Amino acid sequence: DAEFYRGKNLAMRVVGTGWGNARRVLRVLSEHLLLSPVLKREKADILFHGGSGVAPLRLPRRLKLVLAVWGMQHVASSDIRWEQKLYRSLFFKPGLRRAEIILVNSAYTRDLLLAHYDDIRAPVEVVHHGVDLALFRPGDATVKTPYVLFVGQLYPYKMLHVLAQAFCRAVAPRGLPHR
Repeated sequence: DAEFYRGKNLAMRVVGTGWGNARRVLRVLSEHLLLSPVLKREKADILFHGGSGVAPLRLPRRLKLVLAVWGMQHVASSDIRWEQKLYRSLFFKPGLRRAEIILVNSAYTRDLLLAHYDDIRAPVEVVHHGVDLALFRPGDATVKTPYVLFVGQLYPYKMLHVLAQAFCRAVAPRGLPHR
């Protein structure tokens, strides 16, 4: 994974340690056991840790943790595997306690987080996903046939069946064209 990020920004120094996402168990062990000594050696003062909201258990004492929580899948227990549920139930809360600030990508995630963890001391800030306008530009805004576009990963907790049912209920009785 470090090689990928080195190629993204030549001016940024990227230090890799351990294993990447291709070997999940080794990545988790790397994150919790190998990252702290590297951060200490590099004299890092801030760690931005994004993803599931599980922060490394061992971190240098003076390091400031910016914890990003991009979803609350673990509270929808029937939608994730038992080992993911166990991992997050054991390691999610310590990261919340350690964080200087917690970033979430929606008001919904913020509200869900605060509803399930009422002892959070760090501020929780909403930072919406950005868009690279060099890659994506607004096109022609005229749409001849209405449609619903979903962009995201397919997980049961996203309840796409509800979106499909709502679309059908809106379109079918009115005989609206759709694709």
